[in-house]
Amino acid sequence: MSLSMADRDGWIWLDGELTPWREAKTHVLTHALHYGSAVFEGERIYEGRVFRLSAHSARLVNSARLLDYDLPWTREQIDDATREVVKANGLAFGYIRPIAWRGSEVMGVSAVGTKVHLAIAPWAQEGRLSVQVKPGGIRVTMAKYRRPSPEVAPGAAKAAGLYIICGIEKDRALKAGFDDALMLDWQGRLAESTGANVFLVLGGKLVTPKVENFLDGITRRAVIGLARKRGWEVEERAVMPQELDDASEVFLCGTAAEIVPVGAIDHRHYQVGPMTRTLMADYAELVRQPDCEGFGESVHFATCATVERNIERKMPNTQSVKFARVPHPSPLPAAKRAELLKNPGFGRVFTDHMVTIHYSDAEGWHDAKIEPRAPIPMDPAAAVLHYAQEIFEGLKAYRTADGGATLFRPEENARRFQQSAKRLAMPILPESVFLEACDLLVSTDRAWIPDGDGSLYLRPFMFANENFLGVKPSSGYLFMVIASSVGSYFKTDAPAVSVWVSTEYTRAAPGGTGAAKCGGNYAASLLAQAEATKHGCDQVVFLDAVEQRWIEELGGMNVFFVFDDGSLSTPPLGGTILPGITRSSLITLAKDKGIKVREERYSIDQWRTDAGTGRLREAFACGTAAVVTPIGTVRSKDGEFKIGNGGSGAKTEELKAALVGIQRSRAPDPHGWIHKVF
Repeated sequence: MSLSMADRDGWIWLDGELTPWREAKTHVLTHALHYGSAVFEGERIYEGRVFRLSAHSARLVNSARLLDYDLPWTREQIDDATREVVKANGLAFGYIRPIAWRGSEVMGVSAVGTKVHLAIAPWAQEGRLSVQVKPGGIRVTMAKYRRPSPEVAPGAAKAAGLYIICGIEKDRALKAGFDDALMLDWQGRLAESTGANVFLVLGGKLVTPKVENFLDGITRRAVIGLARKRGWEVEERAVMPQELDDASEVFLCGTAAEIVPVGAIDHRHYQVGPMTRTLMADYAELVRQPDCEGFGESVHFATCATVERNIERKMPNTQSVKFARVPHPSPLPAAKRAELLKNPGFGRVFTDHMVTIHYSDAEGWHDAKIEPRAPIPMDPAAAVLHYAQEIFEGLKAYRTADGGATLFRPEENARRFQQSAKRLAMPILPESVFLEACDLLVSTDRAWIPDGDGSLYLRPFMFANENFLGVKPSSGYLFMVIASSVGSYFKTDAPAVSVWVSTEYTRAAPGGTGAAKCGGNYAASLLAQAEATKHGCDQVVFLDAVEQRWIEELGGMNVFFVFDDGSLSTPPLGGTILPGITRSSLITLAKDKGIKVREERYSIDQWRTDAGTGRLREAFACGTAAVVTPIGTVRSKDGEFKIGNGGSGAKTEELKAALVGIQRSRAPDPHGWIHKVF
C-alpha cells in the first residue's frame, strides 16, 4: 500500500522555512479551500535537476497575478527555495508541487486581508505521475465539460479552481474504462486533456491547438522546440474535433505525463507512430541535459516577469505594455495621400505614424508609444551598426467590404519574431504586445490602407542600440513598427517571373541563421540578386550550402512545384529555410482541396529534367509581399529552361485564389486565420 501524501518522512519548504513533512499544515477555514484561490505548479526532478525550473517559477508568479494577488517571493527566490528543499530530501528523481494560496485571516468571497502562503513539496517519483504509457497507446474519451472562455475565467493561470471540471472528467473517464478525457473549448474546438496538452500528426505535420484560454504547457513548448529542431513543420491553430478522424498519430504531453501516445479516442484508433516515438526519445534526452533548469523554449515566462512594472491587465489572460499616444502635428493632407495611393508601388509610400517600444536589461519593455513617423537618433557606436543584431517581420492589413481592416495570421508573425529573437540572443517580445502594436498602427493610420488590390504592409523590427563595441548581446533594444501602402511586389507585367539559379553564393548554412528573419540573411543575398538582375531575371534561387544541388528558396520567398499527377512539392524546413507563413497556409489549403503535398528535397538537375519531360507542370514562389507568383523561366550558367507554357498554371491560380479570398475576407475562413483590427 502506498504512503498517504500526509504521512511521509522528509521536508516541505513552507513560507521560508524547511518544515518536517507531517507538520506542514493549514487551517480548515483557509480561503483557498473554500473559494479556489490557490495557484500551483507541477515540476519534475531528473538526475537531481529540476526541468525548466525558472519557467515554472515564473508561471507560478504570473498565475497569482492573474488571480489579482502577488507572491511575496520573487521568481529567483522560488528557484532557490526549490533547489534547497530538493537537496534536503536527497532526491535524484521526483515530482515537485509548489502551491501558493490565500490564508484564513478572513472568511468571505473576497480575499482582501488574507496572507499569501507558499509551500514547495517534493517527493520521490520515477516514471509518469498522471497517465502511464501503454504499448498500444492510452484510451481517451471526449469530455462533456468544456474549457471556459476568457470572459468566464483566466485560463492562462494554473489555478486550483479551474481544475474542478478536469477532475470530474478524469473520474468519469476512469470509471468508464478510459485513461483520460479530451476537452473542447467554449467554441467547440479541441483544447487539451484533463491535465495535458494534445498534439496530432496530420499529413506528416505536427498540429496542436492554438492556446486560447487554456494552459500554454511548458512541456508543450519543449515538444514544439524539439520538432522544429528536427526540421518538422509545426502548426499552432484552431483544431476542430472532426480532424481527429484524419490524424495518423495523437499524443498528450505535460510535466507529469511527459509524452504519452494515444491509441484510441472513443471509436477512433491510432498507431504509436514514428513522430511520437522520436519525440519521446528526444524529450527523454532533453530533460537530462545539464542546463535543463532555465526557461528553455518557455522564455516568454521570463518576459512576463521582466516587464511587470510596465504591463497592464487588459483581459484576464492578456498582458500588454501601456502605449502613450503622441499627436501628429502635421499629418499628410488627404488630397496628397490620395494621389500617392493611386500607384504606391512597393515600400516607397509610408504612413504618418510609427510604434516604438524600448527595452533595457534593467527596465524590461518600457516607454511604448504611437507617435509621428520621423528619423530616429542613433549613436555611431550602436551595436546594430557593427554586429547586425537585428530581426524583422512583414505582414499586411487588408481593407474589408464593410470598411474595416484585418490582418492575416499575425500571431504566427509574432511567434516567428520570438524565434528569430531567440536565435539572435535578443529579448522576447510578448505575442500580445506584438499584436497590440500592429493593431494600434493599423487603426491609427487606417486612411492609408489602399482600396482594391492594394494593402498596408507592416514592418515590425527590432535592433540592438547599446553603445558598446564589444562583441556580446546588447543590453538595450528598440522595437518599432512602420507601415507602407503597397501595390504589387514585382514591377514586371509578364504573366510569370524569371529566376536565376545561383551556384556561386548560398543564402544559409546548417547551424546558421537561415530559419531566422534577420537582416543579415538578406544582406548576404543582395549580391546574388544583383547577379540575377544582370542576367535579366526577377529573382534568385539559392541551392543548399553543402552539396550545391538542392533547391532551398528564393531571395525572399519559398518555392513550390506542381507535377503532372496534380501533386505539390516544396523543400522541407531544416534550419536553413525560413518557415514561411504563406508557405504553411498554402500547404493547408492544398490539403483542404485534396491535393497531395510532399515536403521533400528537389534538385536543380531534377527540376531541369522534369521541366523538359513535362512531369513538372508549374512552379511558383510565395511570401507575404509577393503572395503567390508564378515562375515561368529558370536561367543558370548551364542555360535556360521554361516551365509549362512559361506562364501561370491552373493549380497556381487555384491556390492563389483560395489564399487571397481568405486574406481579403471574400471567402470563408475555416481555420480562423483572420484577425479583425476594426
